[in-house]
Amino acid sequence: MRRHCRKRLLVYILLIPTVVFLVLPILWLLVLSVRPNSVILKGIESITSTHFVLENYVTLFTQYNVLRYVLNSVIGAGVPAFISVLVGLLAGYALVRFRFRGRQFFYSLPLFAQTVPIIALVVPFYTLMLMLNTLNTYIAVILAHISLVLPLSVWMMTGYLRGVPPEIEEAAMVDGCSRLGAISRVVIPIAMPGIAATTVMSFLESWGEFLLAYVLTTSEDMRLLAVAVYTFIPGGMAPTTWGLLFALAAVFMAPSMLLFLLLQTSFKKGLALGVT
Repeated sequence: MRRHCRKRLLVYILLIPTVVFLVLPILWLLVLSVRPNSVILKGIESITSTHFVLENYVTLFTQYNVLRYVLNSVIGAGVPAFISVLVGLLAGYALVRFRFRGRQFFYSLPLFAQTVPIIALVVPFYTLMLMLNTLNTYIAVILAHISLVLPLSVWMMTGYLRGVPPEIEEAAMVDGCSRLGAISRVVIPIAMPGIAATTVMSFLESWGEFLLAYVLTTSEDMRLLAVAVYTFIPGGMAPTTWGLLFALAAVFMAPSMLLFLLLQTSFKKGLALGVT
């Protein structure tokens, strides 16, 4: 009993500093986002100050095109996440259930694709979108982000689908379901935690991507939120106002945190299943 209590105490001792280390910067950011610029410039006093204002958020949404940035980012991250998870589900199913020549190669291909740095894709993507006359459009951003998250989705979904017993599908097909019917009625409900985890990971990777979004979009109307945050950083294209920068950073965090909160139960179950 004592040994068990000691282990639990040791776990808490290790977890508490870790949680503080991870959560403290976020809390600091949220606090500074509701401080006026004059208070923020005072340094450490800005944390203990009791002066709270919503002026930074009001200025962002009234004087800057933030809602447009949010819409662009939701489209630029949500559509690639949806497509990559759908394709990853079907591709992973094929890799798990069917035997064909080169199967191991196709399984290893997503892992290899993950090793390619984003900087190496900038020039080819820019040239391709220029030839297709799709620069500064949603198509360019969506295609670029799909290329980033699809390998991850295929790899993750393959691992999750390995845990779905084929006997369940066979029983469904004996009862009259087609292959697609068995996938939609049997496989998808069982693999839903894995699908949720893959969706969250794919969305977060697309949402936080900066380099391709910066290169492929040039107009104000097509700017993504990650690029907009850059313009508020010292040396960027907008006047540096620290309060606005912190408020915009808080807005940038909000959708991804909301998605995680909505899918956290399925996300935790999906991670618990593991990827093999």
